[in-house]
Amino acid sequence: MAQKTLKLIIFLSLTFLIACNSDKDSFGDVRKTNLVLSSGRMLTVKLAITPEEQQQGLSGLKDQDFPDEEGMLFYYKNMGPKRFWMPDTYFNLDIIFLDQDMKVIAIERNVPAHPGRTEDPPIAQTRTYLARHVLELKANSQIAKTIREGDKIIWQKPETPNQIESSIRQKK
Repeated sequence: MAQKTLKLIIFLSLTFLIACNSDKDSFGDVRKTNLVLSSGRMLTVKLAITPEEQQQGLSGLKDQDFPDEEGMLFYYKNMGPKRFWMPDTYFNLDIIFLDQDMKVIAIERNVPAHPGRTEDPPIAQTRTYLARHVLELKANSQIAKTIREGDKIIWQKPETPNQIESSIRQKK
């Protein structure tokens, strides 16, 4: 019995270590897509679609593991009140709120990082906005500096909103 328990512990430990070995990509199998900004620049974003991906967001990700010129797009099925906070973050963010047409409706610039999840000092939070999607970029990103309220962002391949909606329906 003890030998079976030991084998199980070793197996689970190895599985955990393999799962944690991220090859400097803490996002694992998170899907990516490309967006075209009003400036004409292409932006690669990691998609946060599931509630688990959205809750994780960029938490725990170190500065060197998230390129300055990439973003994370929080994809939601519907318009609704959106408010973001910054627990366990290691770099400041520009948080961009988008409507159903991917038009920028609000931007909160340089939202302070908060390593860890304790409340001392308080964890930064955005105001609440009626939005459909939210885009996060490093505050020091040159791309982030070009985005303005009223800009329209265009979806590109490989993953379009229709493909995302289809994959969400298939998971149910």
